[in-house]
Amino acid sequence: MLAFQFISGRHPFGNGSSQAIAHNISNTKAMDAYEITPKLPNELCDLLNQLLQRKKERRPADAATTARKLKNVIIALTQQEILAQATLPIEQLAKPKKTAI
Repeated sequence: MLAFQFISGRHPFGNGSSQAIAHNISNTKAMDAYEITPKLPNELCDLLNQLLQRKKERRPADAATTARKLKNVIIALTQQEILAQATLPIEQLAKPKKTAI
C-alpha cells in the first residue's frame, strides 16, 4: 500500500475514515494502478497491482522478488530512455580532423 501511495498520492482502497478504509481493504478490490497513474510504465503498474493482491500466491513471494522486479522496471525505463535518444548512423559521424605537423 505504501508504494502505491508514494507513487500515486492516493490510498489504493479509497479515501475516508480509517474505518471506511479498513472496510474497503476487507471487502473491495484495490484501485488499479493503470487507472490512477496512467503515465506510469506498464511494468511498474503490474508490480503495484501484484503487491495489492489479496491471495498470497498472486503477490511477489518475498522482498527479494519484489526488489528484483523493481530493478527490472528501472532497467526497462533506462533502456527506453537510451532508445529514445537521437542517434546518427556511423557514416554521418564527424571524422577527426588531421592536424599538420
